[in-house]
Amino acid sequence: MTWQPTQKDTHGAEGGENAVISGDHIFSKLARAISFGTAGDLKVDLADAEGNVITSGIVIPNGALAAGIMHAMFVTKVYETGTDVIDLVGWF
Repeated sequence: MTWQPTQKDTHGAEGGENAVISGDHIFSKLARAISFGTAGDLKVDLADAEGNVITSGIVIPNGALAAGIMHAMFVTKVYETGTDVIDLVGWF
């Protein structure tokens, strides 16, 4: 399975908009949750509530997070390599 990015990418826009993520993506502001349509491996940088990276390049394995649910975690970056979830969305 390969990651299937979408064309929409708001880069963490202000005003409550969410970002549909494609490619290696560094958020311009801290994502407070993520969700996705189809489960798979997910490689991210996790941060504390102030946006300081505490874990870089962690891979969350397929099956650890369910599809279709908002997962509360502070994310600063999503990696294309190592990620194969589909329809990944950052929530702000």
